[in-house]
Parts: sequence; structure tokens; C-alpha cells
Amino acid sequence: MTYADHVVAVTPVAEREISPTAEELEHGEGLILRDVTLRVDDVLWSSDTPGKPAPTSFAWVAHGWPFTGGDTAHREKMTGEHQPRIELGHSYVMAIEWQPPVWGESQGSVTSAARALAAAKAEDDPEDPNHSLEDQLTGKGASDLARALQNAEPTGTTSSTASSAAKKGAAARTGATTACE
Repeated sequence: MTYADHVVAVTPVAEREISPTAEELEHGEGLILRDVTLRVDDVLWSSDTPGKPAPTSFAWVAHGWPFTGGDTAHREKMTGEHQPRIELGHSYVMAIEWQPPVWGESQGSVTSAARALAAAKAEDDPEDPNHSLEDQLTGKGASDLARALQNAEPTGTTSSTASSAAKKGAAARTGATTACE
């Protein structure tokens, strides 16, 4: 409770498997994780200064199953050391802490959305040789990135056919992503 915003009684009400990464599948070993939805049944305690009110439910990435030899069908349940395996039909008590969203990792360090936007505004001179696509698109969505990639002019010796295919592929991949806020 020294760091928690709330201590809550929860019940897992839904779960779905999180597919292993392409790299794990290629190597034939890795983890199959689970995205578990936890319903908050009771708030047992709250800090005098919680970051946010206790949620009514929240998502939890839980341990699933390891796999080796490329066999994702052979399953042995796993959990972390000194941790219960979160299972449907059981109830748990958890300490939860609200953490503000972060923009993500940029050049090896995690930064907040506000800090990333401030840094991008400081680099907002298109004539500056350090002005990058990242600076230009910070705070914008995946559709903005797709549009920028589609409108980009190729440099070097790339053929126009290859460039056009690359732009379409990038747009298709980017369309499936979620923007950071």
C-alpha cells in the first residue's frame, strides 16, 4: 500500500490469447500470453491522494503457456514466481497504481506525450537538417503517417515501381496501427 492508489477485490470475467510474436514462431519457442479482463468487485482501500478513482474493470496481461519445438498446441500452464495464475472463476485481491500514459520509447528512453510534443515543437523548422519525420508527425495518428509515406518522394536509385509498392505496403501496415495520444 506504500505505492498503491487502491486495493481491490477482482474477478476475471474474460480472457483471450495473445499470439506469440513472429520472431518467437520463427524460432519455435516463446510465450503465449493472455489478455484478461478483471471486474472490480470491491474497493477495499484507497490512498488519500489516488492518481484516479478505482476502475470498475481493467485489462491485465497474464501468463499463459510456454512453447518449444514450434508446438504451440502442447500447453503447460505457467505463472511468475510468487504470483498466482489468474484464472476465470477465481477471485483475487490486487494493489493497483495509476500510471500516466507514456508516448513510447524514442532513442532509447521512455517519454510522456507532453514531453514528446514539446520536443517536436522545438524542432519544427523544416529547413533544419535535424527536422525529422518523427518531429513532423509527433502527436498525429497512423493515418497521418500513412499519408506522409504515400506522398513521400523517393531518393536514391529506387525504381518507381518498387517505391509505389513499398508505399502501398507501408500504408496497409500503418492503417492497422493505433495512434499514441
